[in-house]
Amino acid sequence: MLKQFKALGNFYLYSSLHIAICAMLLTIESYLLLKISIEWTYIFFMGVSTMAVYSAHRLVGMSKVRAFNDQGRYKIIKTFRNHILVYFIISFALSVFYFFFLDFRQIVLMVIPGLLTLSYILPIFNSKRLRDFPLIKIFLIAFVWSWLSLIIILPEVNQKLVLLFLERLLFFIAITIPFDIRDYYVDKSIEVKTLIHGLGIKKSKSLALLLLFFNVCLLIFLLHAALIDTSYFCALLIAYILSSILIAQSNTQKSDYYFSGFLDGMIGLRCAIYALIINF
Repeated sequence: MLKQFKALGNFYLYSSLHIAICAMLLTIESYLLLKISIEWTYIFFMGVSTMAVYSAHRLVGMSKVRAFNDQGRYKIIKTFRNHILVYFIISFALSVFYFFFLDFRQIVLMVIPGLLTLSYILPIFNSKRLRDFPLIKIFLIAFVWSWLSLIIILPEVNQKLVLLFLERLLFFIAITIPFDIRDYYVDKSIEVKTLIHGLGIKKSKSLALLLLFFNVCLLIFLLHAALIDTSYFCALLIAYILSSILIAQSNTQKSDYYFSGFLDGMIGLRCAIYALIINF
């Protein structure tokens, strides 16, 4: 029974289904927050395109870390490489299908994050990916996620959108820092310098917690200015507290379930908590 449960967990995590669902929930959160009609075509596009991107990243990444192919998550990815390839093909095909149902404005706004994502995955810079350059990985991830899940949704730029974008950007930087802790030895082996290598693990975790504290202050301002309601404030405050606990407890010995499961899960949990609060 335990073996079957673990196999199901591996499928859910390494098929990129988990992160795809989180992407959909985060985007739904934006629609609920901005009080505009949910565009389900874009929600589904976010889900399948995220699944395609993460599947492709896992497949390409395997060739970069051959020394670790028989360890931890890399061993699982290697075992199910053909499965992940199938998930990529299916999700990529669905991404193309939904792409043609997006409006012109959404397509235009997708150009920059789209190019950044491709550059992040594919080794187009003399056999290097954009993520292989020093100190850039965290900020790329935060920018692309925040842009696609928020900026594309609202047709006009205003103070509220700018501040919400800042909140989301800092949130993603904070929860992505522990992933550099997870990848500390892998990044070191391929000579990729990250924030962790510069600041050290303890200071990097302190920075992540400081960013979440700054976000709490930002939420208080947004609430005081009537740009968000109490329900959203409470939902994000809970998400921040849980994220802070996970960040504080993160270390190089934690399994990938901790990082890709629980920490990535904070992306979708924000919406789940918000939806529960506004409906009860």
